[in-house]
Amino acid sequence: MTMELCERPERPGAGLRAAAEHVDVPEGYKVEVLGGKIYVTPAPTPLHNLAVELVYDQLRDALRDGRRPHAGSSVAPEPDPGEPEASEYAIPDLMVVDRKELLRARPILPASVVDMAVEVVSPSTPRKDREVLPEVYASWGIPLYMVIDPRCGALAVHSDLVGGEYRLKGTHRFSEPVPLPSPLEGVTIDTSEFPRYPGHWG
Repeated sequence: MTMELCERPERPGAGLRAAAEHVDVPEGYKVEVLGGKIYVTPAPTPLHNLAVELVYDQLRDALRDGRRPHAGSSVAPEPDPGEPEASEYAIPDLMVVDRKELLRARPILPASVVDMAVEVVSPSTPRKDREVLPEVYASWGIPLYMVIDPRCGALAVHSDLVGGEYRLKGTHRFSEPVPLPSPLEGVTIDTSEFPRYPGHWG
């Protein structure tokens, strides 16, 4: 489900964030602010979480140079000039960051320290995951965005970030190995055990 504010407040950094913080949702729901909208996503299903865990386990074993997979934190771009905080933020299913960045005392990770964001498509918000987030994460400067779609059994990696846009999109079917590009070259994701949502096309 998506909640959209009818009017942008004069101070978007305060207004959108404050509105999101006061959205009354059931326990486990995720609230994000993306492109002037407040997105409210239901708690993930066990199958959704299994897909996240399979990627997490592989990244944990493959990453080097202090990088590690991380879940549960928010990420935001640099705030606009004169604003104390960014007007938008996201909560990726998974991120790749340097461990030392997680040791700093701050409530939200800056997008500038994230090497890759990972999302598993939720049946309730496919447009957000497949269309909105590639634009958002690219505009924030995140080098890689991986989106896993259990509806159709496919995985896409957006990369080659230039001028706030991803110029490449590599698409793979579940069962195919997925080599990651820079800055995570040398890491390959095995998709052979990725689950599919029952009753969906593809």
